[in-house]
Amino acid sequence: MNREPSNISNESSTDSQKEERSTGDAIKQYERVDLFIDLIWVGIIANLSASFGEQAFGENTALTIREATGEIVLVFIPIWRMWDYLREYIGNFYKDDLTDRNFIVWVLILSVLYGVNAPFAFSPVDEGNSLKLLIAIYLVARASFLGAQLIQAMFIPFLRRQVLFQLVSTVVTGGLWIAAIYVQYPSNFALLILANALEQPLAMLHASPVDDKLLSGGWKRSVNVDRYVERHEGFFIIILGEGVFRLIEGSPSGMGINSHTGTVLTALLLYYILHWIYFNANQSKSFVHAVRRTWWKPFLWKFLHIIMFGAQAVRKGQPMGRQRKETDKDFLLDY
Repeated sequence: MNREPSNISNESSTDSQKEERSTGDAIKQYERVDLFIDLIWVGIIANLSASFGEQAFGENTALTIREATGEIVLVFIPIWRMWDYLREYIGNFYKDDLTDRNFIVWVLILSVLYGVNAPFAFSPVDEGNSLKLLIAIYLVARASFLGAQLIQAMFIPFLRRQVLFQLVSTVVTGGLWIAAIYVQYPSNFALLILANALEQPLAMLHASPVDDKLLSGGWKRSVNVDRYVERHEGFFIIILGEGVFRLIEGSPSGMGINSHTGTVLTALLLYYILHWIYFNANQSKSFVHAVRRTWWKPFLWKFLHIIMFGAQAVRKGQPMGRQRKETDKDFLLDY
């Protein structure tokens, strides 16, 4: 018998020469980094929502629902800004080199430390030490991003005025954050609200034509609109998915099918409706996304997302907090 020559090795070698490493695809690398970052924030949002449920609806809580809501909002806004700063950094400067990877790891370390200590921000047990730690972490993160932009401005001249403006605004708002460390609870609430509220007009000014005219000399960095929208849509999925997770975690409806099962299934339908409205509500024939419109509309779109994300984070702790208490009581009575 004569054995025919095999072409398997030749074909495999040819395919290997045509095949490219996935690490060479910049878009895939962005998506992988974004996915890992989102997984970190899934845990952070889940921790905040669970803490809110305990503080607002726990049996041993000393807080009212209004006080617990105010606390979680003040804690949520900085961690969302850290996510947004990281999104902006990756979109504008990320090159997937060793320096960028180390910087992202550094920011993720700060974010995890913030998320772990966030539930204890206003706890009277540690005498405000957790709040001091959170403020310090947030300011270090702000300084880290500002330092990264300063390095970029050394090579890109039109960024220098913008970085100088951000440096001055960071010093002003940072003074309020630092002052909140030395003011006792609940008086530091006013400083925290003022610091958070002041950063919004500064961000609006930075996105306005005034910034393009005075701070950049007519130059403007082009934004990848599709990726910008996709990242916010991804964060919406984080918030929504965490709520769905809360429907299943710990089996809040109890054993079998009972009166609480209807509450869980109704909440599931509401989450699905929110998902459908967010992604499919706009059915206009000539669709133009808000990010592509006049300068103030993208800012308004982003600001409304902050409100929506914060409201959803607060909402996640409410039904399950009440549901667990009722389920525990029914279990003890049956026992």
